[in-house]
Amino acid sequence: MFRKWSITTKVLLLTLSVGVVLSIILDYLQSRALEETLMAEAQRELKLYAVDDRRFFDQHVQQANIAARIIISQKHFLDYVEQKSWSESTLAPSYYHMGNRAAWLPRASVMRAMFKSRYAFADRHGERSEGG
Repeated sequence: MFRKWSITTKVLLLTLSVGVVLSIILDYLQSRALEETLMAEAQRELKLYAVDDRRFFDQHVQQANIAARIIISQKHFLDYVEQKSWSESTLAPSYYHMGNRAAWLPRASVMRAMFKSRYAFADRHGERSEGG
């Protein structure tokens, strides 16, 4: 079958065959090397992001801890805790906007300086029982 073809056609087919085989082999090797490089780069970046996220989370927890300590040191909070009925029927939570804050919470300007409060819990009767 190949005897009828000219030498140019045979060389062209051989060249194309070798090119396709080499391309497949090199693509496989290069893909593996590229994947390893990209995975190493992704892991490096994720480690940097993880450090930043941990630092941010630690700061957030620290701010919440300081805010909680300030809130519980207020006389309004202590009076509220002493006067509140803590039965199961009064503990169902509700949501309130910051403009309608609980009487035992510090003023809004003080709270904004401490942390970004997004919610406050209250019982079924509208009595606030927790802020956050």
